[in-house]
Amino acid sequence: MEEKEKNKTAEESVDYLDQYQRLQAEFINYRKRVEEQWAKQREEGVQSVLALLLPVLDDFNLFFGHHKNDKDQTVIIGVKMIYEKMMSSLTALGLTKVDTDSLFNPEYHEAVVVENKQGVPSGKILDVWQPGYSYKQKLLRPAKVKVAEAVEVREKNE
Repeated sequence: MEEKEKNKTAEESVDYLDQYQRLQAEFINYRKRVEEQWAKQREEGVQSVLALLLPVLDDFNLFFGHHKNDKDQTVIIGVKMIYEKMMSSLTALGLTKVDTDSLFNPEYHEAVVVENKQGVPSGKILDVWQPGYSYKQKLLRPAKVKVAEAVEVREKNE
């Protein structure tokens, strides 16, 4: 009987070890899932806050546009310092401006006006009306831009 009990005990210990290892693997997978969910929720939260702050950035840009020719620049310098600190913090969170130095791209730009221009390549961005922003490669808002459309020059044959 002792041999049977030893075999039974050995089988039970193998079963318990197997159960323990499975439980441990399940817990590791559970922990990874929870960490991924938390990271995703954090990203969505940051994205929501950044989207709410875009109108504030627009107000700063409007302020600078309206007061660029003021004689007393002390207030403007102070506001610019605040703006730069805010942009530095938002950039650290992952906010980036949409590039408007390249040609028009409908994925990142919204053409508000198209202007016929001679000697300018089609799709060149002429003016930015409202900057666009993205957060970690995800577009929050496209840049509203004025785009050039090339005009053909016709030679007169006489």
